[in-house]
Amino acid sequence: MKSVLKFNTLSRGIKGYRGLSGNDCKDFIVLGVETSCDDTGVGVVTSSGAILADSRHSQLAWHQKTGGVNPKVAGKLHREYLGSVMETALRDAGIKMKDVYAVAATVGPGLALSLEAGMDFTKKLVAKENKPFIPVHHMEAHALTACITHPVSFPFLVLLASGGHCILTVCEGPGKFLRLGECRDDAPGEAFDKIARALRLHTHPLVSDLSGGRAIEVLAKFGNPEKFPFPRAMSQRLDCMFSFSGIKTHTMRVITSQEANDPTGPHSPVLQCEDISAASLAAISRHLVTRTQRAILYCIEKWPTLNHLVVSGGVASNLYLRKKLEELASYYGYHFSCPEPSLCTDNGVMIAWAGIEHIKAGLPLMKDLSTLKFIPKWRLGKDISNVVADERIKVKVKMKY
Repeated sequence: MKSVLKFNTLSRGIKGYRGLSGNDCKDFIVLGVETSCDDTGVGVVTSSGAILADSRHSQLAWHQKTGGVNPKVAGKLHREYLGSVMETALRDAGIKMKDVYAVAATVGPGLALSLEAGMDFTKKLVAKENKPFIPVHHMEAHALTACITHPVSFPFLVLLASGGHCILTVCEGPGKFLRLGECRDDAPGEAFDKIARALRLHTHPLVSDLSGGRAIEVLAKFGNPEKFPFPRAMSQRLDCMFSFSGIKTHTMRVITSQEANDPTGPHSPVLQCEDISAASLAAISRHLVTRTQRAILYCIEKWPTLNHLVVSGGVASNLYLRKKLEELASYYGYHFSCPEPSLCTDNGVMIAWAGIEHIKAGLPLMKDLSTLKFIPKWRLGKDISNVVADERIKVKVKMKY
């Protein structure tokens, strides 16, 4: 197998992706708009990496009432708050729209109604202010976020773990990704949320106002992960693909067995929720680390100059998982970079920075947005997961959990 493979650019499939090159811009500001799911974000960033503003509106309180993100409500709230979120960003940055060189926005993947709200808002803004536009892939933005605050050089290996995605990919530059593996079913963030709901953690006084993943992380500190043994996910598959449905199903069986002896009823957390949280967190982390370990072994063989692991996405804000992945990177002599937790979750800063990376790389900008459409399902880069699987790489070194 050849060690150098061709890749797809992210602009492929977007009509009208042409126009300004941006090569003549030495110092500039980009405004980024993020509305892929349930967080409304507008960020203002300079080409030198200075974050001038990071304005957000969280919908967490709304969706906790229904036990999950309601797409119609999410889209409605984006439309309601985008204007004020942008005004706050410009005020915090101390600039006006005339100071902005270009506007970047998430065009996919994500919830259709949320993306549509962001696109409608951005199209009007770009037309009114006569600004060039950069369409951004949401997961590419997560991948490039670490470059704002860390000295990361291309190519690098990146694990993207969030509520909707789980991807291992090699980033060779802006718009240039080779996908080594991805999730076959539930993403890790989704698994965390479903486990948290089943454990009724919204009734736990210590974590009642936290997201599912964050609640599990907090309670896991008080639990024993060995109290409830978990099987290893996909242990017989020698590839970089992910599956969290088995871990979720096993957790549900454990919860059901606990509920049978639970005298507290549905208005209190499940008995031993701390131990179950610790066990499920360890199981999900083990699966993520094992697949990433195989990806590192593949990269050592195929990209000998690659020596950097980047971890990003909402799940990357989990400090327990960060520690395990950093230990993994250190074992293989890799540099490790992860954005600060606040930049791991969805935000406008990462969208603005992705736009800046595109401009610096000389990728074209858009002026005519009449044909631009949002893309709810949009895979990142070129899929080489079968090529990786054909190598049948065995992970012999077991990390401790």
